[in-house]
Amino acid sequence: MKVKVITGFLIVLSFVGLCYYVHVSTVETGYIDTLRVYNEFAYKQELQAKYDLLEKRLVAPIDSIKLEAEYALKDSLNPNLEELINKFRKDIYVLESQKQTELGRMDKEYFSTVWTHLDEYIKVYGEESKYKIIFGVKGEGNIVYAKQGMDLTDDVIEFVNRKYEGK
Repeated sequence: MKVKVITGFLIVLSFVGLCYYVHVSTVETGYIDTLRVYNEFAYKQELQAKYDLLEKRLVAPIDSIKLEAEYALKDSLNPNLEELINKFRKDIYVLESQKQTELGRMDKEYFSTVWTHLDEYIKVYGEESKYKIIFGVKGEGNIVYAKQGMDLTDDVIEFVNRKYEGK
Protein backbone atom coordinates (compact mmCIF):
# COMPACT_ATOMS: atom_id res chain seq x y z
CA MET A 1 0.00 0.00 0.00
CA LYS A 2 2.82 2.44 0.89
CA VAL A 3 4.51 1.65 -2.42
CA LYS A 4 1.32 2.57 -4.34
CA VAL A 5 0.97 5.85 -2.43
CA ILE A 6 4.62 6.74 -2.97
CA THR A 7 4.40 5.76 -6.65
CA GLY A 8 1.22 7.83 -7.08
CA PHE A 9 2.85 10.78 -5.31
CA LEU A 10 5.93 10.56 -7.55
CA ILE A 11 3.74 10.40 -10.67
CA VAL A 12 1.77 13.48 -9.56
CA LEU A 13 4.98 15.28 -8.62
CA SER A 14 6.53 14.43 -12.00
CA PHE A 15 3.41 15.67 -13.80
CA VAL A 16 3.46 18.96 -11.85
CA GLY A 17 7.17 19.36 -12.59
CA LEU A 18 6.60 18.68 -16.29
CA CYS A 19 3.76 21.21 -16.42
CA TYR A 20 5.94 23.81 -14.71
CA TYR A 21 8.81 23.12 -17.13
CA VAL A 22 6.53 23.43 -20.17
CA HIS A 23 5.09 26.68 -18.78
CA VAL A 24 8.50 28.20 -18.07
CA SER A 25 10.07 27.05 -21.34
CA THR A 26 7.29 28.50 -23.50
CA VAL A 27 7.76 32.12 -22.52
CA GLU A 28 6.01 34.29 -25.09
CA THR A 29 8.67 36.44 -26.71
CA GLY A 30 8.97 38.57 -29.79
CA TYR A 31 10.99 41.44 -31.12
CA ILE A 32 10.42 44.76 -32.87
CA ASP A 33 12.58 46.88 -35.12
CA THR A 34 12.60 49.97 -32.89
CA LEU A 35 13.83 52.25 -35.66
CA ARG A 36 10.91 51.31 -37.92
CA VAL A 37 8.41 51.63 -35.08
CA TYR A 38 9.80 55.07 -34.20
CA ASN A 39 9.84 56.32 -37.80
CA GLU A 40 6.38 54.99 -38.67
CA PHE A 41 4.68 56.23 -35.49
CA ALA A 42 2.04 58.81 -36.48
CA TYR A 43 2.88 61.10 -33.54
CA LYS A 44 6.55 61.18 -34.55
CA GLN A 45 5.53 62.07 -38.10
CA GLU A 46 3.35 64.93 -36.81
CA LEU A 47 6.21 66.27 -34.71
CA GLN A 48 8.59 65.89 -37.66
CA ALA A 49 6.29 68.08 -39.76
CA LYS A 50 6.32 70.75 -37.02
CA TYR A 51 10.10 70.47 -36.78
CA ASP A 52 10.45 70.89 -40.56
CA LEU A 53 8.24 74.00 -40.50
CA LEU A 54 10.28 75.54 -37.70
CA GLU A 55 13.49 74.77 -39.56
CA LYS A 56 12.17 76.53 -42.69
CA ARG A 57 11.12 79.51 -40.57
CA LEU A 58 14.58 79.72 -38.99
CA VAL A 59 16.42 79.33 -42.30
CA ALA A 60 14.45 82.06 -44.12
CA PRO A 61 16.22 85.05 -42.47
CA ILE A 62 19.61 83.42 -43.05
CA ASP A 63 18.80 82.96 -46.73
CA SER A 64 17.67 86.60 -46.94
CA ILE A 65 20.97 87.83 -45.49
CA LYS A 66 22.93 85.62 -47.89
CA LEU A 67 20.96 87.01 -50.82
CA GLU A 68 21.53 90.56 -49.58
CA ALA A 69 25.25 89.80 -49.26
CA GLU A 70 25.33 88.50 -52.83
CA TYR A 71 23.90 91.76 -54.12
CA ALA A 72 26.31 93.78 -51.98
CA LEU A 73 29.28 91.87 -53.39
CA LYS A 74 28.21 92.79 -56.92
CA ASP A 75 28.63 96.45 -55.98
CA SER A 76 32.43 96.37 -55.76
CA LEU A 77 32.57 100.18 -55.74
CA ASN A 78 30.93 100.37 -52.33
CA PRO A 79 33.53 101.95 -49.97
CA ASN A 80 32.05 100.10 -46.96
CA LEU A 81 32.09 96.68 -48.64
CA GLU A 82 34.46 95.01 -46.17
CA GLU A 83 32.50 96.37 -43.21
CA LEU A 84 29.26 95.24 -44.82
CA ILE A 85 30.63 91.72 -45.44
CA ASN A 86 31.71 91.47 -41.79
CA LYS A 87 28.24 92.55 -40.68
CA PHE A 88 26.66 89.88 -42.90
CA ARG A 89 29.00 87.21 -41.50
CA LYS A 90 28.20 88.24 -37.95
CA ASP A 91 24.43 88.26 -38.60
CA ILE A 92 24.59 84.86 -40.29
CA TYR A 93 26.66 83.43 -37.43
CA VAL A 94 24.19 84.70 -34.81
CA LEU A 95 21.17 83.36 -36.72
CA GLU A 96 22.85 80.00 -37.41
CA SER A 97 23.68 79.64 -33.71
CA GLN A 98 20.10 80.46 -32.72
CA LYS A 99 18.79 78.01 -35.31
CA GLN A 100 21.03 75.19 -34.08
CA THR A 101 20.14 75.85 -30.44
CA GLU A 102 16.39 75.94 -31.11
CA LEU A 103 16.39 72.89 -33.39
CA GLY A 104 18.59 70.94 -30.97
CA ARG A 105 16.28 71.70 -28.07
CA MET A 106 13.22 70.83 -30.09
CA ASP A 107 14.77 67.61 -31.43
CA LYS A 108 15.66 66.44 -27.92
CA GLU A 109 12.19 67.31 -26.60
CA TYR A 110 10.43 65.56 -29.48
CA PHE A 111 12.62 62.45 -29.25
CA SER A 112 11.89 62.12 -25.55
CA THR A 113 8.16 62.73 -25.96
CA VAL A 114 7.82 60.20 -28.79
CA TRP A 115 9.63 57.50 -26.83
CA THR A 116 7.54 58.19 -23.73
CA HIS A 117 4.39 57.50 -25.78
CA LEU A 118 5.90 54.50 -27.56
CA ASP A 119 7.10 52.90 -24.32
CA GLU A 120 3.61 53.22 -22.86
CA TYR A 121 1.86 51.83 -25.95
CA ILE A 122 4.31 48.95 -26.41
CA LYS A 123 3.83 48.00 -22.75
CA VAL A 124 0.05 47.91 -23.27
CA TYR A 125 0.55 45.87 -26.46
CA GLY A 126 2.69 43.36 -24.59
CA GLU A 127 0.20 43.05 -21.74
CA GLU A 128 -2.85 42.73 -24.02
CA SER A 129 -1.09 40.22 -26.27
CA LYS A 130 0.23 38.23 -23.29
CA TYR A 131 3.91 38.70 -24.13
CA LYS A 132 6.38 38.29 -21.32
CA ILE A 133 9.33 39.77 -23.23
CA ILE A 134 9.53 41.99 -26.30
CA PHE A 135 13.04 42.68 -27.51
CA GLY A 136 13.89 45.87 -29.35
CA VAL A 137 16.43 45.81 -32.16
CA LYS A 138 17.71 48.72 -34.22
CA GLY A 139 17.83 46.87 -37.52
CA GLU A 140 21.56 46.26 -37.09
CA GLY A 141 21.39 42.50 -36.57
CA ASN A 142 21.10 42.24 -32.78
CA ILE A 143 18.87 39.21 -33.35
CA VAL A 144 20.52 37.00 -35.92
CA TYR A 145 17.79 34.36 -35.99
CA ALA A 146 14.18 34.14 -34.89
CA LYS A 147 11.37 31.81 -35.86
CA GLN A 148 8.89 33.22 -38.31
CA GLY A 149 6.16 35.10 -36.50
CA MET A 150 8.37 36.49 -33.75
CA ASP A 151 8.88 39.81 -35.57
CA LEU A 152 6.12 41.95 -34.10
CA THR A 153 7.15 45.18 -35.81
CA ASP A 154 4.21 45.53 -38.20
CA ASP A 155 1.68 44.59 -35.50
CA VAL A 156 3.23 47.03 -33.03
CA ILE A 157 3.29 49.88 -35.57
CA GLU A 158 -0.39 49.32 -36.30
CA PHE A 159 -1.20 49.06 -32.57
CA VAL A 160 0.67 52.20 -31.44
CA ASN A 161 -0.84 54.28 -34.24
CA ARG A 162 -4.36 53.07 -33.34
CA LYS A 163 -3.72 53.88 -29.67
CA TYR A 164 -2.35 57.31 -30.54
CA GLU A 165 -5.38 58.06 -32.70
CA GLY A 166 -7.62 56.97 -29.81
CA LYS A 167 -9.08 53.91 -31.48
